[in-house]
Amino acid sequence: MNYFSKSKIFLYLLISFIIGVAIASFIVTPYFYLLISIFLLLIIVILFWKKRSVRIIFFCLVFCLLGILRFQVNIKNINNIEGYQEMTGLIYEEPEKGNNQKIKFISDKTKILITADSYPQYHYGDEVKISGKIEKPENFDGFDYQSYLSRYDIYWVSYKPKIEYISSGHGNFFLARIYRLRNNVSLSIKKILKEPESSVFQAMALGIKNDLSKEVKDDFSKAGVSHIIAISGLHITIIAGILMNLGLGLYLSRRQAFWFAIVGLFLFILLIGMPASAVRAGIMGFLVLLAMYLGRLNNSTNAFVLAGALMLLVNPKLLRYDIGFQLSFLAVLGLIYVGPFFKKFVKKIPDLFNIKSTILMTLSAQVFTLPLIIYYFQRVSIIAPLSNVMILPVLPFVLIFGFLASIFSLIFLPLGEIIFWPCYLLLKYITSVTAFLADINWSSFEVNDFDFTFILLIYVFIFIVL
Repeated sequence: MNYFSKSKIFLYLLISFIIGVAIASFIVTPYFYLLISIFLLLIIVILFWKKRSVRIIFFCLVFCLLGILRFQVNIKNINNIEGYQEMTGLIYEEPEKGNNQKIKFISDKTKILITADSYPQYHYGDEVKISGKIEKPENFDGFDYQSYLSRYDIYWVSYKPKIEYISSGHGNFFLARIYRLRNNVSLSIKKILKEPESSVFQAMALGIKNDLSKEVKDDFSKAGVSHIIAISGLHITIIAGILMNLGLGLYLSRRQAFWFAIVGLFLFILLIGMPASAVRAGIMGFLVLLAMYLGRLNNSTNAFVLAGALMLLVNPKLLRYDIGFQLSFLAVLGLIYVGPFFKKFVKKIPDLFNIKSTILMTLSAQVFTLPLIIYYFQRVSIIAPLSNVMILPVLPFVLIFGFLASIFSLIFLPLGEIIFWPCYLLLKYITSVTAFLADINWSSFEVNDFDFTFILLIYVFIFIVL
């Protein structure tokens, strides 16, 4: 193997940049030391320029320093607005509605996360005036809430301020229509489907999780299938692969299956309102589809790492503070490196309707994401492999019937009700299997104080084994 080929060198540079961002995420380095480091590197490389390995190491270190610099440049000086304020501005995303409303508000480039009562309801593009106390987010239960919000450039919160509605229609026309369509589809689902199937499908297809009961969330967590009801990088990456495999299973050509999956993925991201996290995950999903279309998933490392590096170039805070970015990146690496490892053991099993490929793809993605999921959610599901094998094959059919029914229900509700029946039966199967498996005493157990150093050691071990 040529470790100094052009493609390998390109990969080393990208990884070096990502390492630099990672270092800066935990350690603040004064600019003076960065300049000194660059100066010393220049002296070393001039002295040993003839040695190719030294030149490569030099450029890797430079890219690492650029990663550090990019993160530190992203740290902004925030104007202090703490205290009672009266501000007029816009709601720049559709509020999350449940027991209350989470409203993302912007006024003169300052973003504030507002927690308001459930009613009256506000919408994307509304101009409002708020009067109330503005404060910094408080961290809780070991969770760095301040840093979590900072990835969205939100540094202030307000709880139950007085809100005066002024006018509507100030947002992007296209995005406003998407949010309206999403809300109408949600209402149709609530009218037709019973609970908990209604809330499960809304979480699965629209990214609306507010109606999910704690019991349902716990069941999906214990059964190891939470990724089905969470719009995350892992979720969208899996959906991308499932759509491609479904197309192939329906005897479409590889080219037709590719476009079928691309259109399906685009419509899915569009319907959930095109949040930045889903768009980023969608880019990863597109690369998975492209690699599957070209038949070169095993040789796609550079493309995926390049996509990750470009996302960090735009927003370097994603690496440490965005769980969705972390999971989508690791899920794709799992597809590349773990997938071929699993395939060796199931070569002789027939792949009816590409179900085997779908299950292998999902399990491969989960091998790389499982340690991180355990770290964040502090739960290990012993029964996850079985629950995924039982549930994942029906997931594409749920989404297809559900989306068709949702569209037809907007046109003619009785027709939507008829098409929703197979979707409801499949959802009933999913919720029943999940509840049954989660109810088994040994199905899962909690893991407290799972140290991050141990996580790193697990990933090192995985890489060594592979």
